[in-house]
Amino acid sequence: MILILKVAVVVVVVLFVAGALLRFRKLRRDELRELARPVDRRLVSPPPSPYATSRGFRVVGDDGEPLFRPPVERPRLDPDRHYVFSELSSASGEANAAPPRHKDDWFLAKSAPRSGPFVILGRLVAVLVILAAAALVVAYYVHHHDKHHHPVATTTTVAPATLSPTAVSGRVAHYELLSSRYELVVSATAGSTRVSVQSTSASGSVSGWSGTLVGGAHKSFSLVGDARVSLATPQNATVSAGGQLLQFPSPLPATLVITLATPSASSTATSSTTTSLVTTSS
Repeated sequence: MILILKVAVVVVVVLFVAGALLRFRKLRRDELRELARPVDRRLVSPPPSPYATSRGFRVVGDDGEPLFRPPVERPRLDPDRHYVFSELSSASGEANAAPPRHKDDWFLAKSAPRSGPFVILGRLVAVLVILAAAALVVAYYVHHHDKHHHPVATTTTVAPATLSPTAVSGRVAHYELLSSRYELVVSATAGSTRVSVQSTSASGSVSGWSGTLVGGAHKSFSLVGDARVSLATPQNATVSAGGQLLQFPSPLPATLVITLATPSASSTATSSTTTSLVTTSS
């Protein structure tokens, strides 16, 4: 869409520049024609005379006094006589009939500029290009307006920081995890504790680890599938699975058994038939 909009803008700019150049060329051509037109001598005032103006003269009589001149009367036309003022009159004195005057429509048709087929076609193409560019701009605006005002709803599932047991039966607490692959961390916070971990893979094989953690130590396990954790002194330990701290049931039994259930997925079937515990301790 952006590429089409850029192409449309370029086409409009090129057409605008071409129209401006053609208009400037026409004005320049009209100016040159006006300068090349022959000058009517009757409209040109003659240059000033190089001779000095004379003082004039007077007609006087024998006695030296100016003579009286009667006023010159202007010629008048006889109202009873028919006069024809025409340079095209015949030798016999008969006046030719004056040519009929043209109507206003004739003068308007002659004064209007003549538009050729190429000029009309060019104007039509320019109008179509401008309409197409306007349609592209409106479509682009509507598309982005709808996109910004109607965003696609996304759902994000955030796991809680702590995980409560879904079921408690005697000394066994059951927890359900969101992922089949997770990190299990057992820490001895208030003293030493005896820990036993058993992991069951998707194929059904079982691997385990058991040992004692002293105060301040912790052990990590990278597990895939269900697991079972036994704590001899649960009040001295904390357990987290997949970044979630497991909340122990209350009251705590002398030995707490934790069962971790993971969702069944087809991806777990492609794992190895035997899952070994990868442990790190400190």
